[in-house]
Amino acid sequence: MSGSAGSAAQLLGELRGALVELFHGARDFDIRQFEALSAEQLIAALGTPTRTLLDRTVSVLQRLVEYSDSISEAQAGPNFELSVDDVLRTSTPSSLVGDLAFISLTELRQHQARLSSHRDTGDAWEMMCDCASTLRRIQKSAAALERALSELDGRPPELPYNSELKVSLEVRRQYRKLWRFVEQAGEVGREDVLQRLRQVGTLLAMLVGRDVYPHLREGDRFALRGLQQRIITWLSQQSEETVAGRRIWQDFAAFAEMLRQVNLRPELMEHDAAALERARTMLQKGNDTAGREALEAVLVGETRRSTRCSTASVRPRRCSMGWRACWRGSRCRRRRSSWSGRDRVAVRRGRLGWAVGGPLCRAGHR
Repeated sequence: MSGSAGSAAQLLGELRGALVELFHGARDFDIRQFEALSAEQLIAALGTPTRTLLDRTVSVLQRLVEYSDSISEAQAGPNFELSVDDVLRTSTPSSLVGDLAFISLTELRQHQARLSSHRDTGDAWEMMCDCASTLRRIQKSAAALERALSELDGRPPELPYNSELKVSLEVRRQYRKLWRFVEQAGEVGREDVLQRLRQVGTLLAMLVGRDVYPHLREGDRFALRGLQQRIITWLSQQSEETVAGRRIWQDFAAFAEMLRQVNLRPELMEHDAAALERARTMLQKGNDTAGREALEAVLVGETRRSTRCSTASVRPRRCSMGWRACWRGSRCRRRRSSWSGRDRVAVRRGRLGWAVGGPLCRAGHR
């Protein structure tokens, strides 16, 4: 009996060690280094190593499915990362390892087929994005499973685990810096286009250097890199021509506005709805300060802990309709049937904002 227990503990430790190694192996790839390579270069520098790491991961996951010794009924939804978060939150301890291993194995087998279809004459960006997606999912699977095995082993987990909500909140916080910069800059004329594009270039370079950059959507990264290259080219020419520069600024402003769509991510909508509900509860109890803080967590597009804007800097008297009406204006974005007649008039006049993460109202709130 003791021999069987010792063998199981040894296997458990071996699987945990393999997951830790896979996690670090995937994280060691800095996707930024590969974004400018050709398809032929990518095959050797990123494609082949990623496929090798993926094959090793699939092998470990198969062993974990066998180790769990149960038939999993877990199914991954459209968003794999959210599915892993849900399994960690809802699965029973007895089925947790099997459920995680099963949905991870199903997902990564699809990535095996996808990576094997790339050729050195194909689209380089598509290949790079597929590799980056594979590496992120290897890290997600390894961190979740290592955490589950740690619970079985009674040890603290070695690997960091970030929920999709935490990642999305950080992405939104970084995106907000871009759209807020556009709001504050206003109209850009011929005399200040050079300064503005230098500032934009700095903002984009800082975002590329952030740890969250690999977690941005592929389309966002592609557009960001394109804008960055156009700005660098324009600045290097040191031309007196401002028409092209203003066009780049307009494209950047449109890009920054498009980034507000991050608020439509399911995990952020759920987070924001909960924050609005807390605000409603506090306001109904007459606690305007707490309600204002809860509402601010949504409207500034970031968590209260990360915001630099103090609650004192946003005063109800600056909005003619007050905080309670502002809350209704935000909530009506999800439930138009709940608008009061006063809210409808206010929205038509532009006095209430209804884009979470954007201006709260035109009377002064941001």
